[in-house]
Amino acid sequence: MSNIKSYRDLEAWQLGMELAEKVHRLTRRYPKEELFGLTSQTRRAASSIPANIAEGHSRNTRKEFKQFVLISRADRLPNWRPTSSSPNAWITCLVTR
Repeated sequence: MSNIKSYRDLEAWQLGMELAEKVHRLTRRYPKEELFGLTSQTRRAASSIPANIAEGHSRNTRKEFKQFVLISRADRLPNWRPTSSSPNAWITCLVTR
């Protein structure tokens, strides 16, 4: 993380934003009666991934950052566990799976 000055520099955040934008576009096709139900829930779930990465990056310790990355990952796949405790392993797993 030494070359990273902002959460916007993180590939995981960038990919999370792309996912959120795609989900937002796709949910425009949902039925209008689902606007406040399924549409809203789907959009909030997708946007929570980059939001948690951004919040975690602003924390003071790597442990806290890893916790927020784990939350981001759990938003995407509930049974995920990293194979290593290094921050890079957590970010790599978030991006590649």
